[in-house]
Amino acid sequence: MSSSLVASFLAALQSSLSVLLTLGWGVLAGVLGLLSQHTAKEVSHICVEMFLPALLITSIGKDLASEGGDAFQLWPIFAWAVIYPFISLLLIWPMVKWLNFPTWALGAAAFNNTTALPLLLLQSLRTTGILDSISQGAPGAAADKATTYFLLNAMINNVLTFALGPKLLGESPKEEEREDQVGGYRPQPILTVQSPEDAQEEAEEAMERTEDTPLLSKRIKQSTKHGQTRLKRMTHSVVVHIKAWYYRLPYPIRRTLYAIHEVINPPLVGAVLAIVIASVPFLRTAFFSSPQEGGVLKAWFTISLQNIGELFNALQMFVVGSKLYESVVHPPKPKEDAEGETEQDEPHDPNNLVKDRVVHFWPAAYILTLRFIIMPTLSIALVYLLATKTNMLGTEAMMWFVLMLAAAGPPAINIASMAEVAGESEEVQGAIARFLVICYAVTPAICFSVVGALRACEGILHQKGL
Repeated sequence: MSSSLVASFLAALQSSLSVLLTLGWGVLAGVLGLLSQHTAKEVSHICVEMFLPALLITSIGKDLASEGGDAFQLWPIFAWAVIYPFISLLLIWPMVKWLNFPTWALGAAAFNNTTALPLLLLQSLRTTGILDSISQGAPGAAADKATTYFLLNAMINNVLTFALGPKLLGESPKEEEREDQVGGYRPQPILTVQSPEDAQEEAEEAMERTEDTPLLSKRIKQSTKHGQTRLKRMTHSVVVHIKAWYYRLPYPIRRTLYAIHEVINPPLVGAVLAIVIASVPFLRTAFFSSPQEGGVLKAWFTISLQNIGELFNALQMFVVGSKLYESVVHPPKPKEDAEGETEQDEPHDPNNLVKDRVVHFWPAAYILTLRFIIMPTLSIALVYLLATKTNMLGTEAMMWFVLMLAAAGPPAINIASMAEVAGESEEVQGAIARFLVICYAVTPAICFSVVGALRACEGILHQKGL
């Protein structure tokens, strides 16, 4: 038994170290100047906007298709994904309220990394064979189901993160002002005055014109420029009319549409599309059946989505490493106002509290303990109790395993972005970045949670005789 436990621990440690090394390669790329901060942001953006939705469609859709499109069986994942962030908030809120913990500790405790890290960890665990004891059949199929469960958890977590995160990290702009930024636009007359960009383009073109410039080249440039200008004007006109229509709606409807806008994101759309495709028989057949059985889209369209979806795991974690390096080596500097004083000199700004600008030992230690010990232990105990005493969680060990690990791991890297949305100062954003570096440096500590979850699942299987 002890040798088996040691083997499981070493396998989990190796998997955790592989995740940390993937993060480290991103740091190395930043050190060598191979990946600029701007490029890292763009790559991260395309990972979330394109690669992750494709992964959601292929993974969730494939798993649901194998189950006949029955999404109800996934309710424990949805329920726990909503519940555990609020449990984390309950465990951190008294510290922020009475023990002078930084305000951003709320977001750091509530929202963990639910996308790149667990998926990359799952790939490593699959390689080491540590999941074979709870696979209940083919290990590959069991790992694919675990991927689906982690993705569903990530989808719910992302919705909660961007809906609640900025409000937890600070006083965000007033809802009326934010609505004006998004959709509450008062119609303005459509001016035909040339924009500064167009004027600059014409000036540059005039400077480049010489007698030696071919006439055809001039005409091509002029035609292209005029086409782009017409397209800009048409787009502007459409946007103005849509916003004017939006502003004429009753206020309650506008608020409802704005709330929907706040939570809709590409990963959520990808998950919904996956459920729809898996639930409609002819779409399920076209996307996921073999070509001989009517899968007219599988060999080319579905495979293409799978190919770009597989880019997400390692690439996103790699970019996280680069962004962490940039945040430490080139921290954001406080902006100066017209009188030469920095924003941090305002003593009464609620978004600029002194406690939020420094990473103290005890708040950092408590958040790490909460993320790597308290929440995993609570999850393992709760799932073990429900799985052994009731039939609520079914008989699938891989679902138990994912439920136990869903709340484990370091805080989400996007809490730094949420701080910016919430209007936090540059010093506060720098403190959050330094704290994230500490959290990801101790990522291998998740191996204890992995071993605990694995042993708990084996114990449940033994008690149920499965």
